Amino acid sequence: MLQAPTPGRVAILPMLNDTGESWKDLRERFKTTEVEFFQKEFKDRKFALVPDQDIADAVKAAGLNFENEDDRTRKNFFTVGTKLGVDYIVQVAVLGANQIDEKAGALSGSDASVRVKIWLLDVKNQKPIIRGETFKEASGGLFVKGSDMKVHAFANTLGDAFKDFLKPYPVVKN
Repeated sequence: MLQAPTPGRVAILPMLNDTGESWKDLRERFKTTEVEFFQKEFKDRKFALVPDQDIADAVKAAGLNFENEDDRTRKNFFTVGTKLGVDYIVQVAVLGANQIDEKAGALSGSDASVRVKIWLLDVKNQKPIIRGETFKEASGGLFVKGSDMKVHAFANTLGDAFKDFLKPYPVVKN
């Protein structure tokens, strides 16, 4: 039987919101969803997550600001990851969130989709796992409110983006 790889230390850089979305509540719900996703999916597999303040200090010490798109390079992500001594570094940027309302005769329905750009880098081996790729998922129209659908679509997008990476790491029950 193959043994699962050993989970390592992961730095999750603060989520970036490039949507231009001015609704603060939705931006905060995206952040909460991201934190909950990484807490559940990475911590339950025994990855060690680097504290946010340590990440902020390393980004500042490197003189970087990832809100500036020009700073979002693999080289800069590797620099921060190396400063932190992590195995992996993750950056998530929300690019867009849309709601779609469809009416077909007596039937009508809504759905939402979210586009997200993701970097997942193997810092120790200086290799990209996810190379700043764009992912897009829909909510499945499960909720009444458009904002709920957008948040659900964001969670679906994160799950889809990281599923192949997380597959060999089993969830460990406490």
